Amino acid sequence: MPDNAAPLLLLTRPAPQSSRFAARFTGRIEVVIAPLQEIAPLEPRLSLDGVGALIFTSENGVRRFADMSDRRDLPVFCVGDHTAEVAQAAGLQARSAGGTAAELVALVQAAHTGGRVLHIHGRHTRGDVAGLLSAAGLEARGVATYEQRACARPAAFDGTLSRGRPVIAPLFSPRSADLFVKAMGQTRTARLVLPCLSQPVRAALPMDLQALAPVSETPDAAALTATIEGHFSP
Repeated sequence: MPDNAAPLLLLTRPAPQSSRFAARFTGRIEVVIAPLQEIAPLEPRLSLDGVGALIFTSENGVRRFADMSDRRDLPVFCVGDHTAEVAQAAGLQARSAGGTAAELVALVQAAHTGGRVLHIHGRHTRGDVAGLLSAAGLEARGVATYEQRACARPAAFDGTLSRGRPVIAPLFSPRSADLFVKAMGQTRTARLVLPCLSQPVRAALPMDLQALAPVSETPDAAALTATIEGHFSP
């Protein structure tokens, strides 16, 4: 950080996810939680007829499925370890692909034993997993079961950016990046660092902010935590 003032960690994901991520930094950096989005359930018709496996690319999809269905017997493929852990805690037979959509598609191709593959996702999703699987010869489709809804900009968001201290604001998805930019408006400061979970997240930022956006070595919470830690002294 080019400033001697202690930085602030600004978390803008939905409150439950922000609170869990904040626990990684307890006692090491001041954390401000200012959600710019919230998870709202959708009510699609969820038919599991002919479905042989489920795909989850977020914990929100897992939790929504668990609310909508009592089925726990289907094999489950998850994009990363955390999503798989949430699925297992919900009683599902889950395997992790290790963190990327490409790895997820490869895992499903190698391990799937038959039947339609159903991707449970949010309304705003990145990477056409069902399309990639269909192109590979598998019967696959997706269903949106929740929405990542933008919410009113919290006062804590503006207050954090105006406190005159360096701000570290990690971004977990292209939508998170887009909402952050819209909430920030025309404010631009070199005292801002935007650690990104992946290159697609960074690419969603304007060019001037991409210069302030280091990318996590791998697309998972542990690697993003390490990227954040590189910008403050614990």
